[in-house]
Amino acid sequence: MKYSLKQKAIRMRQNGWSYNDIHRKLKISKSTLSGWLKAIPFIPNSVVTKRIKQGPAKSIAVRSQRRIELITIIKAKSQSELGKLSARDLWMLGIGIYIGEGTKSYEDVRIINSDVNVIKIAINWFIKVCGVPKENFSLRLHIYPDISDKEAKQYWSAATGIPALQFSKTQIDLRANK
Repeated sequence: MKYSLKQKAIRMRQNGWSYNDIHRKLKISKSTLSGWLKAIPFIPNSVVTKRIKQGPAKSIAVRSQRRIELITIIKAKSQSELGKLSARDLWMLGIGIYIGEGTKSYEDVRIINSDVNVIKIAINWFIKVCGVPKENFSLRLHIYPDISDKEAKQYWSAATGIPALQFSKTQIDLRANK
C-alpha cells in the first residue's frame, strides 16, 4: 500500500504538482513527502503555475475586502460613539477648518478645499455658528479642462445646497504638467 502511494506521489511530483497538492490528494503528511521526493526537482505544471501567478492578486483582493469591512465597522462604531455634534463641537471644527483651509488675506472669507465634506461642514459652520445667510455664499470651482463645468456645478450645487446661480466664474487649470 505504502509503496503504491509513494509511486503515485513520485509520479505527481514529476508531473509538476506541489507538496500541498500531493498531500491533499493522497492524504500523506508533508514530512513523509519531503523524504520521498527530495531528489525530484520541482518544475511546476501549468495548473500550479497559474495558481502561483494568481496568488498575489487573490491575496490583494482578500486584504482589500478585509480593509473595506474594517473601515465600515470603524465608521459605524465611531458614528455611534460620536453622536450628534454640539454647538461647541461645530464651533471648534469650523475654527479648525478655517485655520487650516481658509484664506486670511482677503476682505472676504474663503475656504479652499476639494473635499465636499469639508466644504459642507464649513458652510454649516458659517450658517449655524456665524449666522451667515445662505444667500451670501458664493462658490468658485477650480477644474481641469477634461471636466465639464456644467456637470461640476451641478454636482457641487447638489452636494452643498448652494444654488448654481451663486457660483462665480469657474477657473480652469490649463497647466501642462498637472
